[in-house]
Amino acid sequence: MIGHREWSRREFLSRSGLAILASRIGWMSQAASFSARAFGLAAVYDVPEGMVIGHLAPDSVHQVRESGGWFVMEHGYVAKTEMQPMGIPIKASVETKPKTPFWAELIAPSSVVRGFASGRAPIVDKLGYGAVLRVVSTLDEWYEIEGGGWVVGEHLSAWASSPRLNERSLLKWTPEIQVNLRAMMLRMYTGKRLIVQSPFYGGKGVEQGATVLRSVQPGGERGAPWQMITESGIRVYGAYWHNRFGLAGDEADLQLPPETAKIIYASVTNMPSTVRVD
Repeated sequence: MIGHREWSRREFLSRSGLAILASRIGWMSQAASFSARAFGLAAVYDVPEGMVIGHLAPDSVHQVRESGGWFVMEHGYVAKTEMQPMGIPIKASVETKPKTPFWAELIAPSSVVRGFASGRAPIVDKLGYGAVLRVVSTLDEWYEIEGGGWVVGEHLSAWASSPRLNERSLLKWTPEIQVNLRAMMLRMYTGKRLIVQSPFYGGKGVEQGATVLRSVQPGGERGAPWQMITESGIRVYGAYWHNRFGLAGDEADLQLPPETAKIIYASVTNMPSTVRVD
């Protein structure tokens, strides 16, 4: 398969940063490139909307850069909707297992959930990078997750609390979130300072007006990360299973890239935020 490179579990988790990987690829600038995983069997085109010249293996990780609605690779172009951008995998610095139960983020490109704590156990589910799971017990290198099933512990990083935003900003300003339904864009401010902005997916039937956003819990069904809800009943959370952000969807929920959802979750956990929907 064109452009396919398989990483071992240990090799992936030992990566200390994108700059190290990017320095080995001369065709792409470090500043513009990042890692992304293929959701499924993804077609590679010679030019956008051109001829298919190959395919990426499901869950394979590749170095890409963004160009409009496409990701540019060394060997061609892949539609953005076919791949999930990934951050730098960060393993918890504490080597000892935390006391159960605890929340943990999936930092591997993907991980299967098995019926019991063995590599020979039947696969009951598969989760992707950015999922947040509640670990209820451990057995050797295996973590049992809430709802049933076991995941390789090395694929997870224990989560204690979301990284806090600038403390001075939080004390001086109540975070405010603006949701632009026409542009499919969400922005969060503290005062006049833009903290984060991101396209979202969903929002069908959401009414305009003001409400308040609060955190619920770090993970939900099938590891949907950073669960939040408004007083008007709009659910807001991260989605690791697609990259259709900015496109219209049939759901009322506002789905965000996991890293964006994590930043917002950190803010509303500290201080519920006003949301204005236009």
